[in-house]
This record gives sequence, C-alpha cells and structure tokens, in this order.
Amino acid sequence: MPNRYGPRMDLRLLEQFVRVCEAGSLTRAAEKLACTQPALTRQMLRLERQLNTQLLVRSSRGVETTQAGARLLEHARPLLDHVGRVQAELDRMKREPAGEVSVCLPTSFHDVVTLPLISEVRRALPLVRLRVLEAMDAELREAIAAGVDIGVVMHDPERAIEGAAPIPLGEDALVLYGRPGAFPPGASIGFGQLRGLPLILPSGRNHLREKLARLAGRHGVALDIVMEVDTAGLITDLARRGEGFSVTPRMALKPPGEDGLEQWPIAGAGVAWAAYVRDTRRRSPAVAAVTERLTNLCRARLAAPPASIRAAAVASPP
Repeated sequence: MPNRYGPRMDLRLLEQFVRVCEAGSLTRAAEKLACTQPALTRQMLRLERQLNTQLLVRSSRGVETTQAGARLLEHARPLLDHVGRVQAELDRMKREPAGEVSVCLPTSFHDVVTLPLISEVRRALPLVRLRVLEAMDAELREAIAAGVDIGVVMHDPERAIEGAAPIPLGEDALVLYGRPGAFPPGASIGFGQLRGLPLILPSGRNHLREKLARLAGRHGVALDIVMEVDTAGLITDLARRGEGFSVTPRMALKPPGEDGLEQWPIAGAGVAWAAYVRDTRRRSPAVAAVTERLTNLCRARLAAPPASIRAAAVASPP
C-alpha cells in the first residue's frame, strides 16, 4: 500500500530488477540469483504493481526496459550502492568502536594526558570522534553532571556526581611551585612553610582550593592568597613572572627546570584522581575504549589509588 510519500520501495525487488536489466534475460538473471525463472517473473510483476507502471518488455531477444524502467535503473544502481556502503559501515561498527565520545579533562593535564590521548585515539580508534573540553575542577564537575561521557576530576567521596560512576586512577602529591630560590631545589616542605608566601590559587568553588583550606585549618596556617585565578595556564605564567606561588598536583607540572619554575612536594599532602563515566553511556563500545586508554595514561603517571576511592569504585562499578 502506498504511504503518504508515494509507493513503498522494496530493496530486494529493486536489486532483482537491476540484475534482470544487467543480464538482459529473466532466465539468466534467475540463474545468477539462484531462483527459478517463474519466481523471478512474479517478482518483477510485483514490482510493477507496486510502482503502478510497466518496467520491462519481453521479446525474443530477452527483456528490455521501458522508458520508466530505464529511469528506475538509473536511480536504482547508486541507491543500492549507497545502501551497501551503509550496511558495510554498520557491520564495521559492530566489530570496531565508532561514534562521538565527549571527554572533559583538567587544563593541567594538557601535555601529560590530553595530547597523548587524542593521538592514541586517532591512531587506534579511527572511527571514534573525540569532543574534548579542558577546564578547571568546578566546570569539569558541571560538565560531567550535564552529560559528558567521561570526565577526570579530583576525587572527593563527599561530592558524588549524579549519574556518573567513579573509576579510580591514582593518587598524586601536592607540590608548591614558583620561581627558584624560596626553598632548596626539590626539597620536601611542611604545610606550615606556606605561611607568609604570596599564593595564587583557584577560586573557592574549586576542589583543590577547598582541600587546601581544610589542610590550612588542620595545621593552623593562615594562607596569604594574593590572587584568585581560574585558569591553570595563567596561574603558571604569573608564577613564572614572580608574582607569587601556587599549589597543584605534581602531574600537572613539567619536570623541574623545564619551564623556569621550581617545585617542592608538600609533605603529607596529596589528592586522589578519578575518571567519572556517565551511567547512560558506559556500555557504549566507543566510550569503553576511550575510557580504557584514558585510565591507562593516567595510572602510568600516578601512585596506586587510596583505599577510600577504591571502596567507592567497588560500590559503583564502571
């Protein structure tokens, strides 16, 4: 029965019609299609009824197309080729991860994780298209909650992200960094030694800032925050210019001396990292493949995750 757009087109009948036209004979076409000639004749009559027009004329030389049949043949070949390509692509997608995957990462991961991840996905997962956001902690959490497939943030067991399950990545030391000279190169310092240093830190809604505030309270240290900056690159540039010092996870920094900055690990201070995967997309082969590569890159640079984050991951398996 015709639909509101016109008569329905049966792709199997259309393919048989093309084979008949190419063979120039119902008998020869039937042999190639592994069916009987009468059965194929009925199929062609069925196609003509569906389209309400004569497509073929039989003669002693075989079959020839009518004007309508020739026009149908002209359109049928590219249409069937396109359908074949679509089917091949869908078959390939079953065997190989494909589709768009959105990832949000800390701006401080740019060199050590983000760039290697993009290169590896392009090489190993050519059918996956990454959509990447780099931001600081608060914006990352909002992006994950809003529906980004995978996001990496500092893990805080008291700040679960609704609809996303954590995957433990590891623990990283907190380091003070700035222009050389404040302390001996590479020396470990106590938290109390931050007292009186001009600090450039993210704003209060950032998880690192909250953690530093808790540590300051525990050690009875009043932090001298001279600037609040929510852009990691700008904080680094200001520290390089001697405008102040900052605190960040070790993985966020290049090796000491490479960028004109010195770094000093803060004794007993660290953060745990976790990748959060949206529950609604975590079974997608593409999301799973990108998640695996992201976690491997992060874990290669981090210490084993602490027990608190491992317990959270057991409670909410990825």
